[in-house]
Amino acid sequence: MVHLIRNTFQLASRRGWSAVKRDIKPICTAPNPDAALVALDELEERQASTRR
Repeated sequence: MVHLIRNTFQLASRRGWSAVKRDIKPICTAPNPDAALVALDELEERQASTRR
């Protein structure tokens, strides 16, 4: 799982890395898999709203 998270930085410009780190941190530090899924869903919703 860690390598998948690290690879997300390749998809963002270097300028956006701090935002990517901020957005991914709740997923990485979730106390259990269910909380990580909730954090991932929140990230997806946030990303979808910024793309519109």
